[in-house]
Amino acid sequence: MTTPTTPRPRRALTQWVGYPVLVLLVYFVAGSVLLPLVDGVAHIVAVAVLVAIGLYLLVWLWRWGSGPKAARKPLTSLRDVSLRALGRDADTVGEITTLASRTPVPESRFFRSPLTTVQAWRGDFPAAILVPGITSGVSRNLRVGVQMEGGGKVYLVGFIAPEQDRDLLERLEPLAARGEYVSVPAQILKSTLGHNLTVDLDLSVLPAELV
Repeated sequence: MTTPTTPRPRRALTQWVGYPVLVLLVYFVAGSVLLPLVDGVAHIVAVAVLVAIGLYLLVWLWRWGSGPKAARKPLTSLRDVSLRALGRDADTVGEITTLASRTPVPESRFFRSPLTTVQAWRGDFPAAILVPGITSGVSRNLRVGVQMEGGGKVYLVGFIAPEQDRDLLERLEPLAARGEYVSVPAQILKSTLGHNLTVDLDLSVLPAELV
């Protein structure tokens, strides 16, 4: 008997970063196909309609390209940032060698270079900063980013899985709006596929309510 699994949420096509290219492709194909089929007054009307649609698309592309209004940029520095180090205190900083629970960061395998840098500065068990409300670069959906500090710089190393980040986004957003962020214990691991690095987080240290 197999254990039922929770299906991954489907991502809306309109949130894909390549969606405008698809829209423009349809527009140009439709124009190139339809215009030769009409002549006379109908041709003039068709050209006017296509021009109007084209102007509308230009405005739409400008608005789309500006990104979601609520989007936040990844952290570039910890200066002027209030950071809550959950799961660590004065007695445990630098001494964590295992995680109480593990939540994989599936997209971390694409961030080998920043993970290598962080690992060189912080070892295999750095703290992971959870930054809500940023986009992944391939989607306009607001996500919870995972960032790590190394050598005085803050690096983006992945995103919380989509099926988990909605709840975290709602819990972390009020803090981030005040310039406050939380960090949780993490571990950098070698991927079983190729030479990539991956990240596991210990989200069990997050309290039920973040005030």
